[in-house]
Amino acid sequence: NNRAGYRTLTDEEINACSDDVDDVHDYFIAQEDELVQASSQMDYDLALQHSLLVLQAEQAFRVNETLFIRERDESMAENTLWLLNFLEPNSKLVLWGHSSDIQNRGGGLTIPPTNQGGFLDEALEDDYFKIGFNFLQGSFNAVPVSTTQVLGDIQPQSIGSIPPRSLSQHFSTTQRERQFLDLRPLRVDN
Repeated sequence: NNRAGYRTLTDEEINACSDDVDDVHDYFIAQEDELVQASSQMDYDLALQHSLLVLQAEQAFRVNETLFIRERDESMAENTLWLLNFLEPNSKLVLWGHSSDIQNRGGGLTIPPTNQGGFLDEALEDDYFKIGFNFLQGSFNAVPVSTTQVLGDIQPQSIGSIPPRSLSQHFSTTQRERQFLDLRPLRVDN
């Protein structure tokens, strides 16, 4: 993600980039027969999807910070659904993502969905199963949470002390290394 670098471009450079990205994607669509004949349907489908990924990224880079997350997550869901359809019939897919991306709804349980999980939940219904992770200690790399909603760079993060009466604290009292808590019975259907 080089969204910050994209934002330093002039309007003229951004418009030229957008036009070029559109032209490449349009070329793939217009030249499908020739490109399939020169390679294969699978190679063409992958190349077309890659051109769509670039198009989606360019479109998401153009919008403000709040809309960026929705644009990005909607595109991630579309690409996940594309991949599911591209795979062999009855294939399964494990998607590893941040909990805020794969949960059913954005922070305020927004309707319509605003994150990848919400879009996938709507499209896949019972075929979408989420597993969340919780840990007591350690470190990881992530974009720090900001009250300004401006996404920064990935930085090392550390887990401090366990908040009392938190889910993590309750899990820690069991002295078990791994546990599963099935929250499906608590699901509230909209």
